Amino acid sequence: AAESLVAYQETFIVDDPWRADIEHVMAAGGGRCTTNGIFTRLGLDKSQQHGGNARRIAQVCRDLGYRPTTLTDDEGKRRKGWRQ
Repeated sequence: AAESLVAYQETFIVDDPWRADIEHVMAAGGGRCTTNGIFTRLGLDKSQQHGGNARRIAQVCRDLGYRPTTLTDDEGKRRKGWRQ
């Protein structure tokens, strides 16, 4: 029954338009990047860098097989990010 539910749910999955861009960002970053780095590389201005879009990025990263982690950015600050 669980398998049929998963198959049913998969019919409703819609590819996020950011998916290809995030794949490119992650590949360019050697399989790791901070969420802020993804925001920047997607060209999102500060008004678009909010929790809703962070959750959207998180879902795409999870779908691509990345795991959440803590990374150090260029300024030496610890930031939430993604790695393989």
